Amino acid sequence: MAYWFYQGDPLYMGILSLPLLIILFGYTYPLHHLPLPGLGKDAAIRLKNIRELGLFALVFGVLTQLLGLLGALESIEVWGSVTLELLLEGIRTSFIPAIYGLIIALLAVLLTHPRLTPKLPSG
Repeated sequence: MAYWFYQGDPLYMGILSLPLLIILFGYTYPLHHLPLPGLGKDAAIRLKNIRELGLFALVFGVLTQLLGLLGALESIEVWGSVTLELLLEGIRTSFIPAIYGLIIALLAVLLTHPRLTPKLPSG
């Protein structure tokens, strides 16, 4: 796992890890501590924020992929030509943050799906 983290650029992967940690904490915080019946207004807002963080992770992952590809194309322009292996390694590396962001977004969607969201008895 650390290999992929460093291959995908620690700065971008670290930025993507923050929404993941917030999503996991926001989901696992006990919903029964909320004062309102049912899911409660606070829980509904929290689930909405989890979905938005998942969307942020997806968009940021794609953005970092595009920045990586742009950097690779600029390097090719400067060097004149590169080997196919070097080009493919750069393309593979640029996909790592995008895949990580997609996994985080998928996790956020699954955790906030109505069938997976715990319901509390109203009372």
